[in-house]
Amino acid sequence: MALVTGASQGIGEAVAKQLVDDGYTVYIASRNTQHITQTADEIGALPVTCDVSDASALEKMFSELPPIDILICNAGGPPSGLLQDISDEQWQQAFELTFMSSVRMMRTVLPHMQQQQWGRIVCLTSTSIKQPIDSLVTSNTLRAAVTNLVKTVSKQVAKDNVTVNVAIPGMIKTERQKELMDADPNFAKRLEGIPMGHLGEPEDVAHLVSFLVSKKARYITGSQFTADGGYTHTIF
Repeated sequence: MALVTGASQGIGEAVAKQLVDDGYTVYIASRNTQHITQTADEIGALPVTCDVSDASALEKMFSELPPIDILICNAGGPPSGLLQDISDEQWQQAFELTFMSSVRMMRTVLPHMQQQQWGRIVCLTSTSIKQPIDSLVTSNTLRAAVTNLVKTVSKQVAKDNVTVNVAIPGMIKTERQKELMDADPNFAKRLEGIPMGHLGEPEDVAHLVSFLVSKKARYITGSQFTADGGYTHTIF
């Protein structure tokens, strides 16, 4: 049984569709009931309405779902802006959406995974954890925190055959990417920095996640995998 959050469109939808194609029963979650229901019908998944930034909503969702064997933590990106642009309230909202959603979901599903001695968790982050983007101070900070959370937890549950990894999308053709393109006057220069010369497709990330949750990835945990066309400069 798999759960993909933030799955009404974009990368989350592509990941969910791939897991359905791989033969899993897949629940997909989003806060927009109409969108998530439509997406579920299109890809053969089961819809769940949930705002992952809301602790009580997450608790209610998991109380209504069967035990989850595969968890894909995904959420929309927090608002763009420089340090001076982001209020305390916006920081808190971003913290709940980007970081605490992963904490709460992982904390909920891990006991079942450990008990059955098998499980897969993949958190979707961003290349900003390796190469911070000037206009995305909240995303840079909080997605890096998620990455460190994954590394820490992976060591605690490795003995239970539960793997916890990070999938790192680069510049992918999504609505979120379009918003960033429209807001960033330097985007053309960033696009030129992709050695492959073009944006990725959501399916490029979905194929990576498909491998990480498979039996073939049984000895891979606490690691980061980038799908960015070679954009990031660092090897770490």
